[in-house]
Amino acid sequence: MTWGGWDTHGNNFNAMRGKLPPISRKLTALIDDLQTRGLLDDTIIMMSGEFGRTPRINGNKGRDHWPAATSFFIAGGGFKHGQVIGATTPKGERPKDNPVTLQQIFHTLYHQLGIDCNTTTLMDANGRPQYLVDDRTLIKELV
Repeated sequence: MTWGGWDTHGNNFNAMRGKLPPISRKLTALIDDLQTRGLLDDTIIMMSGEFGRTPRINGNKGRDHWPAATSFFIAGGGFKHGQVIGATTPKGERPKDNPVTLQQIFHTLYHQLGIDCNTTTLMDANGRPQYLVDDRTLIKELV
């Protein structure tokens, strides 16, 4: 599922007031429903963007693109839950403790799906096998 409108280069605070409460309600309802039906451990829910947002507000009261630090929300899928993994500097500018890479996230997702990233390859456009991810480090706190 895709839900756009998160690119808040201007008017960040008003935009987030309109987006955060509905996403919180929808995620809560989805997780509660899957849990009630006994399906939560068989369903992976992940929410992320492709990058973070600047820790400082720009002149348009917005936040610009910030690839140095971001966050992911993962629920269900048999993962260990109720935790925050990693931390940023106090102003959110850079990873500080236990940084996690995107490749580690995807390796861990593939692992939960039963896909072995150490042996699974796909052929690239030149017919050469490529691993699904280069960094095959599991996020041990999740599994």
